[in-house]
Amino acid sequence: MGKNSQMKLTEKLHYLYPEQTPHQQKEGRLAVIDIGSSMVRLVIYDNGAYPHLFLNHKVWCLLGKHKGKGQFVLAEDRMDRAASAIEWFLWVCKQSGVSTVLAVASSAVRDADNGVEFVERIRQDYGLRIEIIEGSAEAELAAKGALTSVPDSNGLVVDLGGGSLDICLSNLSKHASLPLGVLTLQALSKKNPRKAEAVMREGLQRVKWLKNGVGQDLVAIGSGMRSIAKLHMAENAYPMRILHDYRIDRLEAIDFCEQFMKGKVSRRLPGMTRAWREILPYRAAALSALLKETDAERVRFASFGLREGVLFSQLENDVMGGDPLLSFAKDMAERDGRGSGYGAHLAKWASGILPDVELRLLQVATLFSEVGWREQAAYRAQGAFEMIYGGSFVAVGHRNRARLALMVYFRHENKMMPGMAARVKGVVTKEEIEQAKVVGALLHLASLLDPGAQGLLDNFSLEKTEDGTLELHGPKPFMAMESETVAKCLKFLNKHLLNL
Repeated sequence: MGKNSQMKLTEKLHYLYPEQTPHQQKEGRLAVIDIGSSMVRLVIYDNGAYPHLFLNHKVWCLLGKHKGKGQFVLAEDRMDRAASAIEWFLWVCKQSGVSTVLAVASSAVRDADNGVEFVERIRQDYGLRIEIIEGSAEAELAAKGALTSVPDSNGLVVDLGGGSLDICLSNLSKHASLPLGVLTLQALSKKNPRKAEAVMREGLQRVKWLKNGVGQDLVAIGSGMRSIAKLHMAENAYPMRILHDYRIDRLEAIDFCEQFMKGKVSRRLPGMTRAWREILPYRAAALSALLKETDAERVRFASFGLREGVLFSQLENDVMGGDPLLSFAKDMAERDGRGSGYGAHLAKWASGILPDVELRLLQVATLFSEVGWREQAAYRAQGAFEMIYGGSFVAVGHRNRARLALMVYFRHENKMMPGMAARVKGVVTKEEIEQAKVVGALLHLASLLDPGAQGLLDNFSLEKTEDGTLELHGPKPFMAMESETVAKCLKFLNKHLLNL
């Protein structure tokens, strides 16, 4: 295939439906169609400061089947299925208010002798322009997407697809693409996971810079890798069901992959198809090989990847302001809370009272604190907890996610509801639960002092007394009222402050 048919790493992808330039994308949803070796996927992102996932569809097409056995061409029946999926996806886009569609094709189309013909067929039949991305571009785009969701990672980003393995250092200084996806490994090993691991290790040994130390994290992206995380969660009865930033230490991950390859791990989970289950041992083989050929101390599974990298490549500016978690919280405060301005003011006030609480965590908690105000009072605490504990946002680990959920829960309620302790057991410590109660009580107190979110908090102060408790000072008319609700909230705050 000639290089002119492939997207260079430095190029922007094109807006396709209708054609626009990046700065013109102001309204409407944006969609990415990803034509991979195993699946063709459609992801639609809602417009706004944060790329909220509006819709996610996938069709199992296996374009890369038999890849790795000499000369490779896309089978006619699989091209037909992929074309039907794309036609349906474009219809979904029109019905969903999408203003822009981006389409990319990776390993299977890139390496097939008839890949260009397939892309031209789609253009002629549906008017959709597909960019065939080079392996290096795929590796870097996937890494940029992943690193946005785990900005504190230090190590290697790996994207295992059906036809290729793309690897990139977290500082983006080095990247490589190997023609060793799970379908390829399955074919080359003659359906032997143990041999597949050896094939992958041999391929990785040709990437010389892997031997120089790649950092402590191996950030694994892609739905196949996340399936391994899901199964590990099930095997260990992990209380949280969030796959993003789930972590497994190196030796435990290698042992789990070993059990996988021996057939000792159940692969039956709700919604997991037979075809998906059949290739999971080859994903485990690849992960085991990656851990053995690097010095990574742990695996971290990330939910952002190539499709988000494609999305971010089209944005003129960093719309998320450098911190996706704060961006999500601000967006939620504007949509469902009392505004991001109120949250920022509350965070500034609260940080002066609780300097030992991490400022970023406090900022996010204050933005989330009022998102449930439209709910019935009896359901606000539980609703807020579930929204944060299971929310579709990134750039925060499980421990801090649970801490945030508890902080906002205690903004509305003084006691844990039945079953909540079990859901956070092993994720947060008792001391962190006590701290969450203190933060929640302070957020509750703030809502009483500034009920209309008008910026009145500067009129009040909490000063430490000799016994270590906090004493409220404020305008004379307010203090003269001697509100029982305020006194009760302050008592709860002081009780748990002394427990820290």
